[in-house]
Amino acid sequence: MQDYLRHSFGLEGKVALVTGAREGIGFATATALAAAGARVAVTSRSADGLLPVLEAIREAGGEALPLTMEMRDLASVRAGIERAAEHFGQLNVLVNNAGIAIRAPSLTYTEADWTEVLEVDLRGPFFAAQATAAIMARSGGGRIINVSSVFAHKAMGSRAAYAASKAGLEQMTKVLAVEWAPYGITVNAVAPGTVLTPSREHLFVTPEALAERLRIIPLGRFGEPEDIAPAIVFLASPAAAWITGAVINIDGGMRL
Repeated sequence: MQDYLRHSFGLEGKVALVTGAREGIGFATATALAAAGARVAVTSRSADGLLPVLEAIREAGGEALPLTMEMRDLASVRAGIERAAEHFGQLNVLVNNAGIAIRAPSLTYTEADWTEVLEVDLRGPFFAAQATAAIMARSGGGRIINVSSVFAHKAMGSRAAYAASKAGLEQMTKVLAVEWAPYGITVNAVAPGTVLTPSREHLFVTPEALAERLRIIPLGRFGEPEDIAPAIVFLASPAAAWITGAVINIDGGMRL
């Protein structure tokens, strides 16, 4: 049984790159991939912000490479991906996790905010996937996992740009899955619900705000980054070899 689990779910000998790994889902995913045996490149806009995840990976006996990457700067995205492939000699898994959400009523939403959200949450992930797929196509295939959101499916106010970007990300996932299947590249997505990460805790500063959000989550609790990371590891593993173009909803039933 142990050999079966190691063969089906282990990532020994693989190299993964996780964007936006400073905290939250990215942090949990990077450490989980390392625990499964992968060597991991982690990115953030600031190298200093990566010190905690680097320490966590190395304490667990893993190998990590920190990379500075700004998703709005495509030269930075391509350079980071090339650097990871050069450093490790290969690149087998890309996790497009980096993202932002700027909330504001649609009647007052600015062009600058719309552009920033779409550049970080949709344009950047596409070109990161493109650069990674070029490497994977030459080496026999790989796995690309995009981090979407429940708001690709569920409409709530003040989220027009974010919801549009995540809905676009999911359709992009399906198109790339079709295009890149001949190269042995699978492309899938996970769609988390409300996950309480450090960057989102300020949204629920009152008991009323917390209660209102919990009311629409059938399982009755917020998600944790550790609820999302195992699904990403699964999609990166041999066990998911015949899965492509899929979106796994991990939201406590919130989309319902």
